[in-house]
Amino acid sequence: MFKKTLTIIKTSRPLFGLNHISLFLFGATSSANFYFSTKLLPVFFLLFFVFSLFIYALNDFYDQKSDSLNPRKGGQLGITHSKKTAKKLLTWTNWSIFASLLISLVFLPIKAFLVLLTTGFFLYFYSAPPLRFKSIPILDILTGGLIYAAGISITGYLYFENSLFPFNQIPNNVVFVIFGSIIFQAMALMIDYLPDKKQGIKTSAVYFGQNRLIIFCAILMPIAAYLLKSNPLLFYPFILSTPLTILYLNQSFRQTKLARIFIMQGILYGFFILALIKSFQA
Repeated sequence: MFKKTLTIIKTSRPLFGLNHISLFLFGATSSANFYFSTKLLPVFFLLFFVFSLFIYALNDFYDQKSDSLNPRKGGQLGITHSKKTAKKLLTWTNWSIFASLLISLVFLPIKAFLVLLTTGFFLYFYSAPPLRFKSIPILDILTGGLIYAAGISITGYLYFENSLFPFNQIPNNVVFVIFGSIIFQAMALMIDYLPDKKQGIKTSAVYFGQNRLIIFCAILMPIAAYLLKSNPLLFYPFILSTPLTILYLNQSFRQTKLARIFIMQGILYGFFILALIKSFQA
């Protein structure tokens, strides 16, 4: 029982669960009504574990072959499953969908619930056929980067606001997470380039080539920094990350364990720390 529970927890990617809380907090702290409360704990549990299990159990089921070839699997960034546990992934997905809907209906305002529901729809078809956005160039970045980040961040904003989200004047916090998540998704696709190519999964990295995608990220970072120039806490991460991103043009560096730790774990932990700082400043 303990071993099964541990496998379920690892499948949910706790590190990425922290990222979901970060995205929520970046959106929440954009609201003038934000405040910490114990009422947030069920929402944090939803984002940290239940919603994460839905996303990644489903992803693991449809990516079993490419994951077996992927050097970043086996730790905090995801596990490879035995045949026995792989058969249970869809069951875990279905239970987590049911639990996500139940917790969301009880603890989220209706507008926030509808946004998270829409986000979940896109993330479901990021991995699952017949749409499987992961295998469609550009849509893989838009779904796994923009929609993923914006959806959870807007959910956080609408948790504290009765009004509609201000799309005509997007808050700095949300600009930060959208740009950051698009870049993160693009670079994650680069790390997965070889296993995806071997399995014939036509991601943006496979279709456009890794170096073009790195140049895209390196261009995006200064643009994001310019938009955030009035907020030093969010401005400097993009400025400091630009030369580090350019390092990824070196293929030998890109394949090292150090590179995978920096781009995957470093950025996610950094997001979480920044989100906490923003929360205490609010």
